[in-house]
Amino acid sequence: MSQFSITQLSLTDFRCYDWLRLDIENKPVVLIGPNGAGKTNILEALSMLMPGRGLRQVKLSELSRIGGRGGWAVASSLVTPKGLASVGTGYSLSRVGPSRERRIIKINGLVLSSQNSLTEYISAIWLTPQMDRLFSETISGRRQFFDQLVCSWDPSHIKRISEYTRAMRQRLFLLKDQGSQDLSWISALEETMVSRGAAIAAARVDLLNRLLPIVRDGIELFPGASLMLDGDLELWLKNSPALGVEEQFRKILVTNRYKDGSSGRTQCGVHLTDMVVYHKEKNQEASFCSTGEQKALLISIILAHAKARSISIGAVPLLLFDEIAAHLDEERREALFSHLENLGGQTWFTGTEENIFQKISKRAQLLRVANGKISYV
Repeated sequence: MSQFSITQLSLTDFRCYDWLRLDIENKPVVLIGPNGAGKTNILEALSMLMPGRGLRQVKLSELSRIGGRGGWAVASSLVTPKGLASVGTGYSLSRVGPSRERRIIKINGLVLSSQNSLTEYISAIWLTPQMDRLFSETISGRRQFFDQLVCSWDPSHIKRISEYTRAMRQRLFLLKDQGSQDLSWISALEETMVSRGAAIAAARVDLLNRLLPIVRDGIELFPGASLMLDGDLELWLKNSPALGVEEQFRKILVTNRYKDGSSGRTQCGVHLTDMVVYHKEKNQEASFCSTGEQKALLISIILAHAKARSISIGAVPLLLFDEIAAHLDEERREALFSHLENLGGQTWFTGTEENIFQKISKRAQLLRVANGKISYV
Protein backbone atom coordinates (compact mmCIF):
# COMPACT_ATOMS: atom_id res chain seq x y z
CA MET A 1 0.00 0.00 0.00
CA SER A 2 1.24 3.49 -0.82
CA GLN A 3 1.54 6.32 1.70
CA PHE A 4 1.75 10.05 2.14
CA SER A 5 5.25 10.97 3.31
CA ILE A 6 7.11 14.23 3.68
CA THR A 7 10.55 14.42 2.05
CA GLN A 8 11.25 18.09 2.78
CA LEU A 9 9.64 20.68 5.05
CA SER A 10 10.36 24.42 5.07
CA LEU A 11 9.00 27.00 7.52
CA THR A 12 9.20 30.78 7.29
CA ASP A 13 8.19 32.98 10.25
CA PHE A 14 6.06 30.17 11.62
CA ARG A 15 5.64 30.17 15.41
CA CYS A 16 9.17 30.14 16.91
CA TYR A 17 10.95 29.49 13.60
CA ASP A 18 12.26 32.38 11.53
CA TRP A 19 13.42 29.96 8.83
CA LEU A 20 13.81 26.21 8.84
CA ARG A 21 14.33 23.47 6.27
CA LEU A 22 14.26 19.78 7.11
CA ASP A 23 15.22 16.91 4.81
CA ILE A 24 13.14 13.93 5.84
CA GLU A 25 13.76 10.24 5.22
CA ASN A 26 10.97 7.79 4.40
CA LYS A 27 10.68 6.41 7.94
CA PRO A 28 9.16 7.40 11.30
CA VAL A 29 10.31 10.83 12.50
CA VAL A 30 10.96 11.47 16.20
CA LEU A 31 11.36 15.04 17.47
CA ILE A 32 13.19 15.01 20.82
CA GLY A 33 13.56 18.00 23.10
CA PRO A 34 12.43 19.73 26.31
CA ASN A 35 8.99 21.25 26.72
CA GLY A 36 8.70 24.57 24.93
CA ALA A 37 11.52 23.80 22.50
CA GLY A 38 9.28 23.97 19.41
CA LYS A 39 8.46 20.30 18.74
CA THR A 40 4.70 20.71 18.57
CA ASN A 41 5.13 23.70 16.27
CA ILE A 42 6.56 21.33 13.65
CA LEU A 43 3.52 19.06 13.89
CA GLU A 44 1.25 22.09 13.73
CA ALA A 45 2.99 23.24 10.55
CA LEU A 46 2.34 19.82 9.00
CA SER A 47 -1.30 19.94 10.09
CA MET A 48 -1.70 23.26 8.26
CA LEU A 49 -1.13 21.38 5.00
CA MET A 50 -4.70 20.13 5.51
CA PRO A 51 -7.89 22.23 5.26
CA GLY A 52 -8.94 23.98 8.46
CA ARG A 53 -7.01 25.55 11.31
CA GLY A 54 -4.65 22.74 12.19
CA LEU A 55 -4.11 20.85 15.40
CA ARG A 56 -4.37 23.86 17.70
CA GLN A 57 -7.40 25.40 15.93
CA VAL A 58 -6.15 28.99 16.17
CA LYS A 59 -6.48 32.04 13.96
CA LEU A 60 -4.04 32.25 11.07
CA SER A 61 -2.51 35.44 12.45
CA GLU A 62 -1.57 33.66 15.70
CA LEU A 63 0.80 31.37 13.80
CA SER A 64 3.06 34.27 12.80
CA ARG A 65 6.40 34.49 14.58
CA ILE A 66 6.57 37.22 17.21
CA GLY A 67 8.93 39.84 15.84
CA GLY A 68 8.57 38.48 12.32
CA ARG A 69 7.19 40.16 9.20
CA GLY A 70 3.55 39.51 10.03
CA GLY A 71 2.91 36.53 7.79
CA TRP A 72 4.06 32.93 7.65
CA ALA A 73 4.61 30.09 5.19
CA VAL A 74 4.82 26.30 5.27
CA ALA A 75 6.18 24.49 2.21
CA SER A 76 6.65 20.77 1.64
CA SER A 77 7.83 18.24 -0.86
CA LEU A 78 6.11 14.92 -0.45
CA VAL A 79 5.35 11.54 -1.90
CA THR A 80 1.67 10.97 -2.69
CA PRO A 81 -0.32 8.23 -4.43
CA LYS A 82 -0.25 10.57 -7.44
CA GLY A 83 3.53 10.83 -7.32
CA LEU A 84 5.84 13.61 -6.12
CA ALA A 85 4.24 16.93 -5.26
CA SER A 86 5.03 20.29 -3.73
CA VAL A 87 2.38 21.63 -1.36
CA GLY A 88 2.53 24.93 0.45
CA THR A 89 0.31 27.23 2.45
CA GLY A 90 0.71 30.58 4.11
CA TYR A 91 -0.75 33.80 5.36
CA SER A 92 0.11 37.31 4.28
CA LEU A 93 -1.19 40.46 5.94
CA SER A 94 -1.00 42.40 2.68
CA ARG A 95 -3.61 40.13 1.09
CA VAL A 96 -6.04 39.85 3.98
CA GLY A 97 -8.70 42.31 5.03
CA PRO A 98 -9.01 43.29 8.69
CA SER A 99 -12.19 41.27 9.26
CA ARG A 100 -11.44 38.07 7.37
CA GLU A 101 -8.50 35.69 7.33
CA ARG A 102 -7.64 33.86 4.16
CA ARG A 103 -4.98 31.29 3.49
CA ILE A 104 -2.77 31.13 0.45
CA ILE A 105 -2.62 27.64 -1.09
CA LYS A 106 0.07 26.65 -3.58
CA ILE A 107 0.28 23.20 -5.18
CA ASN A 108 2.93 22.27 -7.73
CA GLY A 109 3.66 25.94 -8.35
CA LEU A 110 0.04 26.99 -8.91
CA VAL A 111 -1.81 29.30 -6.51
CA LEU A 112 -5.28 27.87 -5.79
CA SER A 113 -8.28 29.48 -4.16
CA SER A 114 -9.75 26.51 -2.29
CA GLN A 115 -8.34 24.69 0.73
CA ASN A 116 -10.20 21.59 -0.47
CA SER A 117 -7.50 21.09 -3.11
CA LEU A 118 -5.08 20.11 -0.34
CA THR A 119 -6.82 16.80 0.34
CA GLU A 120 -6.00 15.60 -3.17
CA TYR A 121 -2.30 15.64 -2.27
CA ILE A 122 -2.07 14.99 1.46
CA SER A 123 -4.01 13.22 4.17
CA ALA A 124 -3.07 13.65 7.83
CA ILE A 125 -4.45 12.66 11.25
CA TRP A 126 -3.19 13.91 14.61
CA LEU A 127 -3.43 13.28 18.31
CA THR A 128 -2.40 15.84 20.93
CA PRO A 129 -2.33 15.91 24.76
CA GLN A 130 -5.22 18.39 24.73
CA MET A 131 -7.43 15.62 23.32
CA ASP A 132 -6.86 13.49 26.43
CA ARG A 133 -9.74 15.29 28.16
CA LEU A 134 -12.07 14.78 25.22
CA PHE A 135 -14.48 12.38 26.94
CA SER A 136 -14.77 14.29 30.20
CA GLU A 137 -15.18 17.83 28.89
CA THR A 138 -17.65 19.60 26.63
CA ILE A 139 -19.95 18.19 23.98
CA SER A 140 -18.68 20.83 21.56
CA GLY A 141 -15.12 19.49 21.92
CA ARG A 142 -16.18 15.96 21.04
CA ARG A 143 -18.27 17.23 18.14
CA GLN A 144 -15.37 19.27 16.78
CA PHE A 145 -13.06 16.27 17.12
CA PHE A 146 -15.41 14.08 15.10
CA ASP A 147 -15.97 16.81 12.52
CA GLN A 148 -12.21 17.14 12.07
CA LEU A 149 -12.09 13.43 11.24
CA VAL A 150 -14.96 13.89 8.79
CA CYS A 151 -13.08 16.72 7.05
CA SER A 152 -10.29 14.35 6.01
CA TRP A 153 -12.91 12.42 4.01
CA ASP A 154 -15.07 15.33 2.91
CA PRO A 155 -13.20 18.66 2.77
CA SER A 156 -16.45 20.53 2.06
CA HIS A 157 -17.70 19.50 5.51
CA ILE A 158 -16.05 22.45 7.25
CA LYS A 159 -17.59 24.89 4.76
CA ARG A 160 -21.06 23.43 5.33
CA ILE A 161 -20.63 23.81 9.09
CA SER A 162 -19.59 27.44 8.63
CA GLU A 163 -22.59 28.17 6.40
CA TYR A 164 -24.97 26.39 8.77
CA THR A 165 -23.61 28.27 11.79
CA ARG A 166 -23.78 31.64 10.04
CA ALA A 167 -27.41 31.05 8.95
CA MET A 168 -28.35 29.87 12.47
CA ARG A 169 -26.90 33.02 14.07
CA GLN A 170 -28.63 35.33 11.57
CA ARG A 171 -31.95 33.54 12.11
CA LEU A 172 -31.66 33.94 15.88
CA PHE A 173 -30.85 37.63 15.49
CA LEU A 174 -34.05 38.13 13.46
CA LEU A 175 -36.17 35.99 15.78
CA LYS A 176 -35.14 38.00 18.84
CA ASP A 177 -36.79 41.07 17.33
CA GLN A 178 -40.39 39.83 17.71
CA GLY A 179 -41.90 43.10 16.49
CA SER A 180 -40.28 43.40 13.05
CA GLN A 181 -39.61 39.93 11.68
CA ASP A 182 -38.91 39.39 8.00
CA LEU A 183 -40.48 35.96 7.57
CA SER A 184 -39.25 35.53 4.00
CA TRP A 185 -35.65 36.10 5.10
CA ILE A 186 -36.10 33.83 8.12
CA SER A 187 -37.43 31.09 5.83
CA ALA A 188 -34.44 31.50 3.51
CA LEU A 189 -32.04 31.14 6.43
CA GLU A 190 -33.92 28.06 7.61
CA GLU A 191 -33.58 26.51 4.15
CA THR A 192 -29.81 26.99 4.40
CA MET A 193 -29.82 25.34 7.82
CA VAL A 194 -31.95 22.46 6.51
CA SER A 195 -29.83 21.69 3.43
CA ARG A 196 -26.46 22.14 5.16
CA GLY A 197 -27.62 20.40 8.33
CA ALA A 198 -28.77 17.29 6.48
CA ALA A 199 -25.49 17.13 4.55
CA ILE A 200 -23.46 17.57 7.76
CA ALA A 201 -25.38 14.78 9.50
CA ALA A 202 -25.03 12.47 6.48
CA ALA A 203 -21.26 12.98 6.34
CA ARG A 204 -20.97 12.23 10.05
CA VAL A 205 -23.04 9.04 9.76
CA ASP A 206 -20.98 7.93 6.76
CA LEU A 207 -17.76 8.20 8.77
CA LEU A 208 -19.33 6.48 11.77
CA ASN A 209 -20.30 3.52 9.57
CA ARG A 210 -16.73 3.30 8.28
CA LEU A 211 -15.20 3.35 11.76
CA LEU A 212 -17.49 0.95 13.60
CA PRO A 213 -16.40 -2.33 11.98
CA ILE A 214 -12.77 -1.52 12.74
CA VAL A 215 -12.86 0.08 16.16
CA ARG A 216 -15.38 -2.18 17.89
CA ASP A 217 -12.98 -5.13 18.13
CA GLY A 218 -10.04 -3.06 19.35
CA ILE A 219 -6.61 -2.63 17.79
CA GLU A 220 -3.64 -4.46 19.27
CA LEU A 221 -3.73 -3.76 23.04
CA PHE A 222 -6.06 -0.79 22.61
CA PRO A 223 -9.66 -1.54 23.63
CA GLY A 224 -12.68 -1.96 21.42
CA ALA A 225 -15.05 0.99 21.38
CA SER A 226 -18.73 1.47 20.66
CA LEU A 227 -19.45 4.80 19.01
CA MET A 228 -22.72 6.60 18.42
CA LEU A 229 -23.79 10.07 17.39
CA ASP A 230 -26.34 11.54 19.76
CA GLY A 231 -28.00 14.11 17.53
CA ASP A 232 -31.49 14.57 16.13
CA LEU A 233 -30.63 14.59 12.43
CA GLU A 234 -28.08 11.78 12.71
CA LEU A 235 -30.66 9.60 14.51
CA TRP A 236 -33.39 10.45 11.99
CA LEU A 237 -31.14 9.25 9.17
CA LYS A 238 -31.36 5.71 10.57
CA ASN A 239 -35.03 5.47 9.62
CA SER A 240 -35.57 8.14 7.01
CA PRO A 241 -34.04 9.21 3.69
CA ALA A 242 -32.26 12.56 3.45
CA LEU A 243 -35.30 14.33 2.00
CA GLY A 244 -37.41 13.08 4.91
CA VAL A 245 -34.82 14.36 7.39
CA GLU A 246 -34.81 17.76 5.69
CA GLU A 247 -38.61 17.99 5.87
CA GLN A 248 -38.66 17.01 9.54
CA PHE A 249 -35.98 19.55 10.43
CA ARG A 250 -37.74 22.26 8.42
CA LYS A 251 -41.00 21.73 10.32
CA ILE A 252 -39.26 21.84 13.69
CA LEU A 253 -37.46 25.09 12.86
CA VAL A 254 -40.75 26.73 11.88
CA THR A 255 -42.54 25.38 14.97
CA ASN A 256 -39.70 26.52 17.29
CA ARG A 257 -39.39 30.08 15.99
CA TYR A 258 -40.94 31.73 19.02
CA LYS A 259 -39.18 29.40 21.49
CA ASP A 260 -35.79 29.87 19.81
CA GLY A 261 -36.22 33.64 19.64
CA SER A 262 -37.24 33.91 23.29
CA SER A 263 -34.41 31.69 24.57
CA GLY A 264 -31.78 32.99 22.16
CA ARG A 265 -30.87 29.37 21.40
CA THR A 266 -31.65 27.08 18.48
CA GLN A 267 -32.93 23.98 20.23
CA CYS A 268 -32.68 21.45 17.43
CA GLY A 269 -29.93 20.85 14.89
CA VAL A 270 -26.51 19.41 14.11
CA HIS A 271 -24.83 22.03 16.31
CA LEU A 272 -25.98 20.02 19.36
CA THR A 273 -24.72 16.57 18.33
CA ASP A 274 -22.49 14.65 20.73
CA MET A 275 -20.07 11.81 20.02
CA VAL A 276 -20.74 9.12 22.64
CA VAL A 277 -18.07 6.46 23.20
CA TYR A 278 -18.27 3.29 25.28
CA HIS A 279 -15.46 0.99 26.39
CA LYS A 280 -16.83 -2.15 24.76
CA GLU A 281 -15.32 -4.76 27.07
CA LYS A 282 -16.41 -2.92 30.22
CA ASN A 283 -19.68 -1.66 28.70
CA GLN A 284 -18.92 1.67 30.32
CA GLU A 285 -19.20 5.15 28.91
CA ALA A 286 -15.76 6.64 28.25
CA SER A 287 -16.30 9.56 30.63
CA PHE A 288 -16.51 7.09 33.54
CA CYS A 289 -13.34 5.22 32.55
CA SER A 290 -9.93 5.90 34.04
CA THR A 291 -7.60 8.46 32.46
CA GLY A 292 -5.47 5.66 31.02
CA GLU A 293 -8.51 3.88 29.58
CA GLN A 294 -9.75 7.11 28.00
CA LYS A 295 -6.35 7.62 26.38
CA ALA A 296 -6.39 4.05 25.04
CA LEU A 297 -9.91 4.50 23.63
CA LEU A 298 -8.87 7.70 21.90
CA ILE A 299 -5.88 5.96 20.33
CA SER A 300 -8.18 3.15 19.16
CA ILE A 301 -10.39 5.68 17.37
CA ILE A 302 -7.42 7.42 15.75
CA LEU A 303 -5.90 4.13 14.58
CA ALA A 304 -9.27 2.92 13.28
CA HIS A 305 -9.65 6.16 11.38
CA ALA A 306 -6.18 5.77 9.87
CA LYS A 307 -6.97 2.22 8.80
CA ALA A 308 -10.36 3.15 7.36
CA ARG A 309 -8.78 6.04 5.47
CA SER A 310 -6.05 3.81 4.04
CA ILE A 311 -8.66 1.28 2.90
CA SER A 312 -10.70 4.01 1.23
CA ILE A 313 -7.94 5.83 -0.66
CA GLY A 314 -5.38 3.05 -0.94
CA ALA A 315 -2.75 5.09 0.92
CA VAL A 316 -1.77 5.46 4.57
CA PRO A 317 -2.25 9.01 5.88
CA LEU A 318 0.44 11.00 7.64
CA LEU A 319 0.15 10.45 11.41
CA LEU A 320 1.13 13.19 13.87
CA PHE A 321 1.43 12.08 17.52
CA ASP A 322 2.31 14.80 20.01
CA GLU A 323 3.71 13.45 23.32
CA ILE A 324 1.80 10.19 22.99
CA ALA A 325 4.46 7.63 23.94
CA ALA A 326 5.31 9.05 27.38
CA HIS A 327 1.79 8.43 28.67
CA LEU A 328 1.63 4.76 27.71
CA ASP A 329 3.02 1.83 29.62
CA GLU A 330 5.83 -0.07 27.92
CA GLU A 331 3.62 -2.88 26.65
CA ARG A 332 1.11 -0.58 24.98
CA ARG A 333 3.89 1.65 23.66
CA GLU A 334 5.51 -1.28 21.92
CA ALA A 335 2.12 -2.42 20.59
CA LEU A 336 1.55 1.04 19.14
CA PHE A 337 4.97 1.13 17.47
CA SER A 338 4.41 -2.34 16.05
CA HIS A 339 0.97 -1.50 14.70
CA LEU A 340 2.17 1.70 13.06
CA GLU A 341 5.10 -0.12 11.48
CA ASN A 342 2.75 -2.74 10.04
CA LEU A 343 0.38 -0.02 8.85
CA GLY A 344 3.25 1.34 6.81
CA GLY A 345 2.73 5.10 6.89
CA GLN A 346 5.03 7.92 7.91
CA THR A 347 4.48 8.79 11.57
CA TRP A 348 5.81 11.88 13.36
CA PHE A 349 6.31 11.68 17.13
CA THR A 350 7.35 14.24 19.70
CA GLY A 351 8.85 13.43 23.09
CA THR A 352 11.06 14.78 25.84
CA GLU A 353 13.00 11.55 26.46
CA GLU A 354 14.87 9.69 23.77
CA ASN A 355 14.85 6.35 25.62
CA ILE A 356 11.07 6.09 25.23
CA PHE A 357 11.61 5.54 21.50
CA GLN A 358 14.41 3.00 21.94
CA LYS A 359 12.39 0.22 20.25
CA ILE A 360 12.13 2.18 17.00
CA SER A 361 15.22 4.39 17.19
CA LYS A 362 17.16 2.29 14.68
CA ARG A 363 14.27 2.45 12.21
CA ALA A 364 13.44 6.13 12.74
CA GLN A 365 14.90 9.51 11.92
CA LEU A 366 15.69 11.33 15.17
CA LEU A 367 15.77 15.12 15.25
CA ARG A 368 16.81 17.06 18.33
CA VAL A 369 14.93 20.29 19.04
CA ALA A 370 16.24 23.07 21.29
CA ASN A 371 15.31 26.77 21.39
CA GLY A 372 13.70 26.71 17.97
CA LYS A 373 16.71 25.02 16.37
CA ILE A 374 16.83 21.48 15.02
CA SER A 375 19.81 19.17 14.61
CA TYR A 376 19.98 15.70 13.09
CA VAL A 377 20.90 12.92 15.54
